[in-house]
Formats: sequence, structure tokens, C-alpha cells
Amino acid sequence: MRSLTQNEKKLVKVILQKYDPSEPINVGELLCSVYDIKEIRVYEPTEYENNNMSREEYHHINFKYYEKSERNFESEIYEAILLLHLLNIKDYLFFQKKVLTEYCDFKIGNNDNDNKNFKTTRLYDIFPNKLDLWALLNSRYIVANSLNDYYKKEFKTVEQRRFDKTILLMKVTIVASIIVSFFSLGVSIYIQLFK
Repeated sequence: MRSLTQNEKKLVKVILQKYDPSEPINVGELLCSVYDIKEIRVYEPTEYENNNMSREEYHHINFKYYEKSERNFESEIYEAILLLHLLNIKDYLFFQKKVLTEYCDFKIGNNDNDNKNFKTTRLYDIFPNKLDLWALLNSRYIVANSLNDYYKKEFKTVEQRRFDKTILLMKVTIVASIIVSFFSLGVSIYIQLFK
């Protein structure tokens, strides 16, 4: 598995902290809590779009999020979605998709009317043929034990930990060989001088 960024490590930590098998939450609620998102809504196509355009051309999700200075919200969310997709591919995380009737209200988030400092943006499906973004946001997630191990081992896979041990062993060997060579050089100089 590739190295994770600090934001991705933070998300993995939150995934593990919020995971409770007895009270599962969906991915959309998780992202709302991590990224200061007020609500997530699926875009409802107009009749024209529905009849004259392909789904990929108009389908997107509206995110209403708290606006902060120097924040690239789209980058944060796409990075989170790609990480969730990667964790799923690597069998660290599994998604339990809801049937369509379970999320027919087409909204995730709270219902209050406080609109100050919130901005709305639209995000398009990044994997239009592999991953339905709205279905992912409404899926409950299940954490595999391997993700716990990965987190506890400081985000290093078995291969990476084995490689680190090999590098450490090489460094110890090099230092030991330098010490032995200096010792033998010192002994040979001592013998030459006091012979």
C-alpha cells in the first residue's frame, strides 16, 4: 500500500474511533463530522437533462460546507473518497450499501437553517463506471481487523516493516564493520610502531 498523507492518516484515525459495530454510521455522516460539512444532497436532474444527456454529464453531489480561509474543499473530499476506495480495494474497509428506498430523501446532514459561513459546491463522480458516489456516501462502513493493525503499526504494511528491519540491520552491520576496521587498523599501527 502507498504511503498516506497526514490528512489521510487523520481520516483513518477518525474512521477507527467512530466505528461501532452496534451503531454503524454511514460514510456521508463520517465525512460531515470530519470535514465540517453541513449537508450533502444528490443533484436532481431537470427533465431536459434526464431526457437529453447521459447520467455522467449531469450527475453530481452538492456539498454545503463551512468555508475557511486557505481551504481547498474539493481536494480534501476527493482525497478522502479516493482513500476510502483504496481501503476498500485493499480489504481494510468494507461497505454495506443501503437499498435505494433507505435513502430516498436524498440528503445527509443536519436540518438547521444557519447559513452563515457556509458555501455550496458540486462534486462529480470520480469513478463514474466503478463507484457510485451517492451510494458510497450512504453506505455503512465495516472496519477489518487489518486496518486496526495497520494503524497500530504506524501505517506500515508487513512488507514495509520487514524492509525497515532489514535497513536497520544493514546500518548496524555497517557501523560494526567500521568499528572493526578501525580497531584492526589501530592494532596494526600499534604493532608497526612498537615492534
